[in-house]
Amino acid sequence: MNYGEQNQNTVVISFNGKYWNDGTGIHSSIEGEGDEIKQYLYTQGESYHYNKVFPMFDQPNLKARLNFQVNCPKKWEFITNTGLKQSTETETTKILSFNETPLISTYLYGFVAGDYVEIDHGFEGFHNGLPARIFCRSVLKDYFKEKFNAF
Repeated sequence: MNYGEQNQNTVVISFNGKYWNDGTGIHSSIEGEGDEIKQYLYTQGESYHYNKVFPMFDQPNLKARLNFQVNCPKKWEFITNTGLKQSTETETTKILSFNETPLISTYLYGFVAGDYVEIDHGFEGFHNGLPARIFCRSVLKDYFKEKFNAF
């Protein structure tokens, strides 16, 4: 079998994995109590641990274009390396489809999800006009805004 540049290979994955509480792969933190519980997720994308997020090739010469779709609670923010392509909402959830990545090592794909709050920082962008969005945990919103506005 020839895996050269002239050939195209497609891999479609549906994956359920074990959650590890060691801060690698997908990290989760929960705060609050009762009806006020909030959850925050983010990926820790070191190549050795990223296979805990989804099955991947950890080989420098194997790169892929990734298409990511997620079903998450309607109230959550969900941020990835690429922009949002499509969003469909149900009564309690939303299904988000994101734009395809450029050709990258699969462990470079990352996401942040949960009850995050976006901070309005008032800048058009930080570097050459690129858009910049800033998020923090909701309980830190006032503290973060105060510290960020000090810059």
